[in-house]
Amino acid sequence: MTGFTANIAIWFIYNMAAILLIAVMWQWLDNFFTSICRNVFMVTLLILLLIPSPVPGVELFAPTWLIVIFEWALGHGDVAWQSAEPVIYFWLLSCLATLIHHYFRRQRKN
Repeated sequence: MTGFTANIAIWFIYNMAAILLIAVMWQWLDNFFTSICRNVFMVTLLILLLIPSPVPGVELFAPTWLIVIFEWALGHGDVAWQSAEPVIYFWLLSCLATLIHHYFRRQRKN
């Protein structure tokens, strides 16, 4: 087992900042959007911020959105797509689960 390395510390700080942003956005969006819009937006934010992807050529992980931006900027569209594709599929499944949850929750209230 490895100790508390700099890589783990950076990921810990990043994840805490992302969770804090999500908590603040949850409270703030409650005033402006319906529950379904807020839930879909929050699922999108969770997936974009918290899913890591392996960095090409290095045995480390980084947030997928960061890898996709850098790889497209460097002209490596195929590597960017390989990083983004699983996240897009996961996002679609999460949005579908959110919509199904909202539908059944709404049916139960009526």
